[in-house]
Amino acid sequence: MLWKKITGCPHYGKKDDGSPRTQTPRCIILHYTSGSFVSARSWFLHQDSYVSSHLLIERDGGVNELFAPEYVTWHAGDSTWRERRWCNGFSYGIELVAENEAEDSGLRFTFTEAQYGTLREILWGTQAEGPFGLADRFGLTAEAAGTPDADILGHEHVSPGRKSDPGPLFDWSQIAQLKASRPVPTEVPEQPVEITEQLPVNQSIDNTSLFVKLLVVIQRILGKLKRDNHVS
Repeated sequence: MLWKKITGCPHYGKKDDGSPRTQTPRCIILHYTSGSFVSARSWFLHQDSYVSSHLLIERDGGVNELFAPEYVTWHAGDSTWRERRWCNGFSYGIELVAENEAEDSGLRFTFTEAQYGTLREILWGTQAEGPFGLADRFGLTAEAAGTPDADILGHEHVSPGRKSDPGPLFDWSQIAQLKASRPVPTEVPEQPVEITEQLPVNQSIDNTSLFVKLLVVIQRILGKLKRDNHVS
């Protein structure tokens, strides 16, 4: 899966000497944008916005990385997770470009299948390069996703009453889909090789013929081992 990097966002945690503060994500927090991809990107890059995130996922599933996971970004604000305050210092923030389909003044933010697919790759994917497989990388699970004590949750769960994203229309069951369907690797026990070559009863043989027959049996064994160990 391809991804793009967005550079130039000035909003991230810094030490007194100006170097980046670093962190190890203990949870992943999902958000929605209240506007288009272009407006969200512009707002993140604006000098006076004082907000940022690690990732921005477009409606078509496109991945845009603003910061590597070890950076501290400003996506959660006043927040609490498992009695720890200010989640920016130990979390990874993902923004999903959402559309408000409410016909009145209400909020009905929806998400696309492409976004869910990308999100699963971000969490559980095996691609070596890029922001993929992050949940596995940091030892996070999909257990109880979308609840206040989960490893993967929403802004609404760490800032209840203040934030509502990703909202009631976000399908949390999609988070675990790839994880659940991925086959669990198991060790296949080594199977004994069956030797079916037998000599006729009461047949007189000399050492040469016995040696030839043994060679035939060994060749068959080697051939079977090669077939058994072949990876398609």
